[in-house]
Amino acid sequence: MSTNVVVRVIGSDDCIEYHFEYENEVGNSWIEFFSDVNVAISMAINVNKDCRGQGLGKSLYAFVEEYAKNLGAKRILADERPLFKEDVVIVKNFYDGCGFEKLKRRRTFKGRDHNRIKLLEH
Repeated sequence: MSTNVVVRVIGSDDCIEYHFEYENEVGNSWIEFFSDVNVAISMAINVNKDCRGQGLGKSLYAFVEEYAKNLGAKRILADERPLFKEDVVIVKNFYDGCGFEKLKRRRTFKGRDHNRIKLLEH
């Protein structure tokens, strides 16, 4: 089954929407990029709870990492607002397994909380 992934790249003056078909077996996902001259990207990814544990998040993060590198991004700002306590561990496992390094928290992008994630060299 094909899942539609919507990616929004929001610059200083306009908003451009990119629509991708991300192939997986079940569930829905979405990605939102807030771009500042393609240097920092804020990323919010929602994978349905019934899809977890199937490796979908890992492949989705790999897709995002490649896309961000192609945009010229030097780092990724990941919006981490888990609804449940166990989500913290799930999100951390995504970062650890998908080529991202978690850095300290900071305030950015119109006062929203983000964890700064930088792309690691492979």
